[in-house]
Amino acid sequence: MSRSIETRRLTRFGLISRAAYIGLILIATLTALHLDSSFEDASSRLWRAVHPRLKARDVVDAVRNVALFAGLGVLWVSTAARASLRDVVRVTLFGATISFAVETVQLFSPTRTSSLIDVATNTFGALAGAMLMWVTIRLVKARPTRTRLLGVPFGAIAVPYLGAVLCEVFTPLLRQEHVPDILGSRLVVALSTIPPFSAERIPWLDAVLLFPAGAFLTAFILEEVDRRTISFAQLASTLIGSALIAATELAHGVGGGLIRPEAVAIHIVAFVLGALAGPRLIGGFLRLGDARRRLGVLVSAYSLLLIAWTWRPFRPRLDTAWVSAQFGETHLVPLAALANQVSLFSVGHLGNIFLLFVPLGVILVARASRDVRAENSSMSWELAYGLALPWVLELGHLVLADRTFDVTNSIVEMAGMCIGWSLTVRSREASGRMDRVQDSILFAVQSRNLG
Repeated sequence: MSRSIETRRLTRFGLISRAAYIGLILIATLTALHLDSSFEDASSRLWRAVHPRLKARDVVDAVRNVALFAGLGVLWVSTAARASLRDVVRVTLFGATISFAVETVQLFSPTRTSSLIDVATNTFGALAGAMLMWVTIRLVKARPTRTRLLGVPFGAIAVPYLGAVLCEVFTPLLRQEHVPDILGSRLVVALSTIPPFSAERIPWLDAVLLFPAGAFLTAFILEEVDRRTISFAQLASTLIGSALIAATELAHGVGGGLIRPEAVAIHIVAFVLGALAGPRLIGGFLRLGDARRRLGVLVSAYSLLLIAWTWRPFRPRLDTAWVSAQFGETHLVPLAALANQVSLFSVGHLGNIFLLFVPLGVILVARASRDVRAENSSMSWELAYGLALPWVLELGHLVLADRTFDVTNSIVEMAGMCIGWSLTVRSREASGRMDRVQDSILFAVQSRNLG
């Protein structure tokens, strides 16, 4: 695929995605205002806005505000024409302006709370997200050109997926248990309330999600260091992953969640097994045939993995009342379902689904580079697939007993895919390999040993 085609797609997509994300922010912050034109009431709300009282809910709201506007910063810089510091300044100023305007409008709403803290956290979020993406792009462009397993840095798959796993460990979707409300240090309480090991409560499905993380991390280390040091990659992946999982489980307890030893055990064991099996999986992957076929298989495999993440625990509920109840305002207005959740679960959940879809964008870019039909089309089927899959998966929640439909999930997942797509295009531009993707000769030569 030529440089001009990918660049045009990225620029056009950037404009559309920015407008969509700004619309998401406005819908989330200006819905159900029930405006009141009384200046007397507005003045009292103004006094409260400039004299905020911090509560536990404010901390959670601040984290969510930072996350929401960080997404704007990341999206803005990742789709900018040059991705310079000027773009960082622009999106920070824009974030501050739109936040100030929204908080001003909320002064006339009896149902919303206006606060300078929101302006500050929103602005900081835009700045943090923009700076993070600017630094990431600079690092990508500064890296030396080398042959790759997929034609793109495998770290763009391994790191986000590992981040998604850690988000799940910190705020587990199907294990939202809290420690008893007793006095004492959070760490001491978390450790002293660990229940006995119970084989009946082992979350076996988590093994399906943790196993790929170990394999991905081993593949990433093999790609970045001497590929002959297979044992080193397995050992490094095992130690790094186990330490991160254990630390995150402990953070889960400190945050008020109940630490279950059977969950800790299955998480570490599954990750270690994936790390050890990584080289053999790479060898089998390389023997699938040409790069186009291998990438097609990888797209299918990762899509199945996303189904396992988003549809678990797979308990159907074919109930008309259940389905129709999910088409209310709470589920159709972005972020509305999270408005009344005063916990870090909402932040961890959004971080989880966002990071899960970043690797999808990376894989689809690598696959699109092999699609000769994309040269004369305005949108490749890979990009169309990446934009449609989040909505298909979310619609599946309508008939699942333990899940609910929410447009917020689809929007966040789509944003993650788009970030992975745009960042990978940047990487390919920096490496100078826009027209072709080199197969990793060293990997291919060693495929017999890896297998």
